Amino acid sequence: MFENGHSSALALDKVVAAADSLGVTLSPDTVHDNSAPEEVRPAFRFCPDADCPSAWPHVLGADVLLVPRLVAMPDHLDLRLHCAWCGEVMLERCGDCEAPVNEGAACMHCGERYVEPHIPDGIAARAWVEQRRNEVQMLHEITAPSRVMGRAPVPTPDHAPREA
Repeated sequence: MFENGHSSALALDKVVAAADSLGVTLSPDTVHDNSAPEEVRPAFRFCPDADCPSAWPHVLGADVLLVPRLVAMPDHLDLRLHCAWCGEVMLERCGDCEAPVNEGAACMHCGERYVEPHIPDGIAARAWVEQRRNEVQMLHEITAPSRVMGRAPVPTPDHAPREA
C-alpha cells in the first residue's frame, strides 16, 4: 500500500511489523493510530460459472486454473448483480471462507478456487485450455463493441461483399 501511494491505508500492526523487520524504532509522534485504515481497494465481483466466457483458462503445471474477469464495484453502488455474459449472479466473496474477492484465480486467504473448470475425462489439460481459449476468443470477437453497437463489421476475405 505504501509503495502505491496509500500510506494512510496501512494498518498499524503492519507498520510496526515492517519497522521491526527493518530494525527501525518507531516513536509515538511518527505513528498515528487515530482510526482504522481506509479501504482504498474497490470491491470486486466475478461470475462463478465455469462455462462463462468471463473465465480465462491457464495451465499451472498439470493443473488448470480459471481466472475470472473481475468487475470493480464501488461500495455505495450495487448495479451489476448479474454477469453481462451469461446472466449468472456475480459473487463478491469466497465461497469457502467468505473473504472478499482478490485478483487471481483463488482466494488468498484459504486457497479455494473461485471457478472450478469442468474438463471432460480423457482430455489433456493443455489441449482443453487451448480449445477453451479459442472458444472464448471467438465469443469476444463476435460480441466486440463495433458489432454490438450496430456498426458494420469489417469484411474479411471470406465474407467480402459481392458485386452486383
